[in-house]
Amino acid sequence: MELIWGRKSEIERANWRKKILAIRKKNVGNHFLYVSGYLRNWLVELADKYKKRDVFPLMPMTLLPSYYEDVRDKEIAVFASALLDGKDDIVHRVSSFRELFDDRPWAWFEQRKFVTIAIGTNRYKQTGGVENWRIAKLFDKLWNDCFFSTEEEQLCLTNSSTITIEEVVRSTAEEMNHSYYDVLMSYFAELSLRKPQRTIRLMLLILSRSDGFSLGLWTIPQSELKCPLLGKETQLFLSTMFPNYRRAFSVDEAIALFGFERDCDFFYAYLGYKELQKRNPAVCSRFATIYLGWFDLGVKHKPKDWRKIIPDIEF
Repeated sequence: MELIWGRKSEIERANWRKKILAIRKKNVGNHFLYVSGYLRNWLVELADKYKKRDVFPLMPMTLLPSYYEDVRDKEIAVFASALLDGKDDIVHRVSSFRELFDDRPWAWFEQRKFVTIAIGTNRYKQTGGVENWRIAKLFDKLWNDCFFSTEEEQLCLTNSSTITIEEVVRSTAEEMNHSYYDVLMSYFAELSLRKPQRTIRLMLLILSRSDGFSLGLWTIPQSELKCPLLGKETQLFLSTMFPNYRRAFSVDEAIALFGFERDCDFFYAYLGYKELQKRNPAVCSRFATIYLGWFDLGVKHKPKDWRKIIPDIEF
């Protein structure tokens, strides 16, 4: 009887904790929505204007694909540059990968030339700061999924002239009942990415969207796109706009409250605000300080009051 009662008590305690968290989420969320009305509209405008710029931050996943025209070349470039995410000296590293591909990424991939860089001691050498064995392992798994039929247990190269990586990923996702995120993560699972969650989310954003710096190569459900907002710097931005979100919400839950048409647009708002900070740090610092005071007091201000403190969106 004691054991049964103990189990019931634990279940009751778990249910009680859920109720408390639900109440806390409601209170914290309503407080944020009440105070930040004008701010949320401003952030949406900031993201929209930033996406219309012609100049974007230098990232491996946007720089390397920009050198190619063919869709499949771009896909290979995005996968390869994911191994460079978070590294410095981007231009030099990207140039090393261009030399490796010999300006024909898909042909390099289709002909399994990645095998040669992983033979003998070459496997421990680096291309663009990435060990060759990691490059070979990524593309070997991808090549097998593209060209190897597990049902017939033979090579099927008849469709190699038309197949795209998007088709392979979609087919795998449907067959395994997985998300695109899960399928992409499986390719990099053993490759020790510095920030795997951020990298995969950024890959999906770049591959599937057609605005901002995205390439618009893939068509996937928008619900699968999550904001690649990870790391101390970007979470500091979220804490500035939603100071006490950690009391009740995860990062994704907090972002959903801002009311963007797509949650991943919050990433563009972050990049836009980062640019405003470079151009006018004093105004941004003053805004953050005053807004924090308003938030702590729970005061809802009129648009004219906001316009006195919020930075002008000028790029």
